[in-house]
Amino acid sequence: MIKTNKKFMHYIFPVYWVLLLLWQTFRPVENRSMADIGVKALLLGSLLTFVILKSYYKKLNLAGLLLLVLYVLFQFLSHWNNYDIFKLSYLIDIVFSFSIIFTFMILNNDYVITKDEMILFSKIIVGIVFALCIYADVFRFEGIIAALKTSSGYLNAVKSILASNHEFGLYLSFGIVSCVFLIFNSHNSLKNYLLYGFLIILFTFNLILTFSRTSLASLVIAALIAIHTMKKHRFAFLCMALLLLAVILLNNDLREYFLKIVLRVQHDGNRFNLIKGGLKYYAQGSIKDILIGVGPTGSQLYVREISGGRNFHNGYITVLVTGGLAMMTFFIYIAVCNINNGIKTLRYDRCSGAYMLASNAIMLLYMWGQTPIIFSPDLVSSMLTFYCIIVPRYFYNFYRNQITEEKRLKTAGTRVSKIKSNLLWNKNQYLIKDNFR
Repeated sequence: MIKTNKKFMHYIFPVYWVLLLLWQTFRPVENRSMADIGVKALLLGSLLTFVILKSYYKKLNLAGLLLLVLYVLFQFLSHWNNYDIFKLSYLIDIVFSFSIIFTFMILNNDYVITKDEMILFSKIIVGIVFALCIYADVFRFEGIIAALKTSSGYLNAVKSILASNHEFGLYLSFGIVSCVFLIFNSHNSLKNYLLYGFLIILFTFNLILTFSRTSLASLVIAALIAIHTMKKHRFAFLCMALLLLAVILLNNDLREYFLKIVLRVQHDGNRFNLIKGGLKYYAQGSIKDILIGVGPTGSQLYVREISGGRNFHNGYITVLVTGGLAMMTFFIYIAVCNINNGIKTLRYDRCSGAYMLASNAIMLLYMWGQTPIIFSPDLVSSMLTFYCIIVPRYFYNFYRNQITEEKRLKTAGTRVSKIKSNLLWNKNQYLIKDNFR
């Protein structure tokens, strides 16, 4: 198990996020240029070096290390197609992915984030998302007005200082889930209830104006998980949600705005054809392509052939076509482990278990509509990895110790009961024998 002189994971991730976000926003060079890759490599290298130097280890996650070796091996094999392995940007992606997994999931697999640290982490996330909202709502107020009056959702979507509306929607989802977690841990403080309630309304308002359907879907799933885990007022919150839905559906203007502009029910951005084409392309591939994929270049060539675009707009199809069954199995394993950890934690703390399940839902739904892949080094993928996988894993370790202790006590209790039973049986046998003498 890892021991550290000072806990740091709960604040180092947000610091890395802010630095990478600032670089992405104000960089004077093109994306994925040599200078851009160099700065990102410096930031990620600094993060990994800091984490490694701050921790010392007694036990490695050997099972995870074996999976990592297989993961990298299959990555090399899939990237061998079209000689992607010799292209610097793809090679750097593999090295970064290996470094992230090795540092956080192998060396620091047993790292623990306590509940107090999780509360502080959530407050930092909420503060960053609030700053993004202030920029969008105050300094780009004309964008808010345009989004409210627009007749075309995509052209006037709110995105703050970020590269896309979908990215802003993802971070707003993080902020809302973090606010709900903080409300559950407010210890009946009216001040905190009002503060985080206001922030949830502010974040939700901005989230609607991003017109990001995947982020809105993740918010709905997270809200249902939160309502389900409530011990009190569950029925009241469910009624409020249904009442809000009824108001939207019964008002003609609101219904038109949500269905045609926010949700764009009659426009799927060619996503259905891309998914259908990707599955067909995968199924018609050779055994080798089905098992290890066709690599990034092969995937992009096919997308250009069927749509003229750059990607499938679906993380799962991208993983399946690019990395084959091997990469998809790895992804499913990570997702199932996260869900299982959340379900286990529900027994000990319903709020914490709900947070883990909600963060996993955000990741799964975001990857359905977008292409960022977990453990990749770009900004959005990094935040999906840290917020939805690594932090919940470290937070689960806090409860895993309780689970292990409970099992140990049960086992010890069973042994004590057996010993007492044997002693009683031996005593009775002795008394019976003594009476017959």
